[in-house]
Amino acid sequence: MRLFQIILLLCTVALLAVGAGCAGNQPSGPPITTPTTPNPTTVIPTVGLSLTPGPVQTLPGGATLSFEVNAGPSLIKPTVVVVFRGGSGQSQVQSMEITFIRPNGQFETRSLDAKVGSEEEFTVARDEVDRVVITVTLFSGQRFRVWDQTFDYFSHA
Repeated sequence: MRLFQIILLLCTVALLAVGAGCAGNQPSGPPITTPTTPNPTTVIPTVGLSLTPGPVQTLPGGATLSFEVNAGPSLIKPTVVVVFRGGSGQSQVQSMEITFIRPNGQFETRSLDAKVGSEEEFTVARDEVDRVVITVTLFSGQRFRVWDQTFDYFSHA
């Protein structure tokens, strides 16, 4: 009796596989491809390596994001701290990038978490004015430059 149940089970599985098309032939000929349309993106001007801030953009629907850019706590090792403070557009944010540009043209780009209180710290020289640019990418694929300002460490220390 047990052998009969095993054979019946195997036949049932084979019939289901054939019925699902798993045992069928693949169609011949070249594969059919469907053209895909890319997600709509907002084109933002490239961040120049100058210290001249460019225009910033607002998020769709008037949503806002809030950031703080402050002098770090140490006068011995001067730093600039960028902090994300949230905002009504926070739920739309997929990723954020901070580009820190120095007067000599060197720059550094870091990711910033889309969580309130997330921060990044950049080391600065005492006698320079730097530029901070924050770009966000939304889940829709759109990118927005939401912050673009210079920062003078001694005017904030």
